[in-house]
Amino acid sequence: MYQNLRLSKHWLMMDFMHDPAVYEAYKPLPFEKGVTEEAVDHGIQLCTELIEPMMATWGVASISAGYRPHCLGAAGPHRWNEENGAAADFIFRDWVNHERSPIKLAEELMFSDLAFERIITYAGSEVVCLAVKRNNPRFAIIENRRHRNRTQEKPKRIVHCTCKSDHSKHPLGFQDFVDWRRGPNENMYHANGQIRPQHVRVGRYFTLLDFCRDEFGIERGLPRVVVPEVSKRQIIYARMFADVLDPLTAAVGRLAVVEGLVPPALAKIYDKETALLRRWTEGPARVKFVLPEGVGHEEALPYLQDAEGVTGIDIEDHGSGDAVAITLQIKPFRPRTLYASDKLFGYAGGAIPDHLYDYSPLLMP
Repeated sequence: MYQNLRLSKHWLMMDFMHDPAVYEAYKPLPFEKGVTEEAVDHGIQLCTELIEPMMATWGVASISAGYRPHCLGAAGPHRWNEENGAAADFIFRDWVNHERSPIKLAEELMFSDLAFERIITYAGSEVVCLAVKRNNPRFAIIENRRHRNRTQEKPKRIVHCTCKSDHSKHPLGFQDFVDWRRGPNENMYHANGQIRPQHVRVGRYFTLLDFCRDEFGIERGLPRVVVPEVSKRQIIYARMFADVLDPLTAAVGRLAVVEGLVPPALAKIYDKETALLRRWTEGPARVKFVLPEGVGHEEALPYLQDAEGVTGIDIEDHGSGDAVAITLQIKPFRPRTLYASDKLFGYAGGAIPDHLYDYSPLLMP
């Protein structure tokens, strides 16, 4: 099972199975077909040698795009093999929540002792693509910079470094801009202009995609993410869960959601009660997540027991090693406004971060 395969303290293989190239393919991915030993080996390197050390320094990260199995015809570093290494797209939440730009994260990585194949930033986006390679990593740094006049032109691609020796050419780092984020009417070149679930921020550490989790959907090739433009109620529920789980994440580290929101077509495979809890359209809702390896439920319960809206907490050992899974059930409530520094966040639909999404017309009684 994808969720039982642990890559590092905070990351499961299932976390990386929600790449758009995978969830938009609608092709069955049985575990024995979707994951090779070679891919696992490189995924472990990506997580343990790069992402975990980065999170220890720069805070919790979440996935925007992950692993693309060879059986789907994928190529390049997202395929995770010896030729290309391994790559995935990440957002370091505590970094961007305080309005620090991804190119400055690339700068910090350049000045660190961590080995990497490449880091790519995307115009107006919080996302960075990070890659590792076992032999002779390049240490490449590439920036896709938005135009200063905010035109709809294709961003300018700037190759700052192609090898480690190039780092010495940038002793002062890279130029930064205060308004590095994409404006409300600018194209989203990173994603072919589409607003996808990973672009809908619902809390301090979570996007809508972080909650679109279903292993049966992966195995059977069923649609398993919701369309942001038509998923207003689900966004509200995601905000509620983020409201409960953000303080826990801040305390213990990244949480790996393994059962969350499912679209109506996928909900049909479940019994009536389970379908209701996982559609997130009315009444109570449920999510299941795995604590970081080695973190016990005793550390988590104080953050959950008295949280607003929580009506049920079930605890069980998880098959990914020394790990605990918690199933959390809530009833509808009004999520709080969250802050990072002096900026509002918890925004939806690609809006700029000082825009607070108005949930009130959609809240259930």
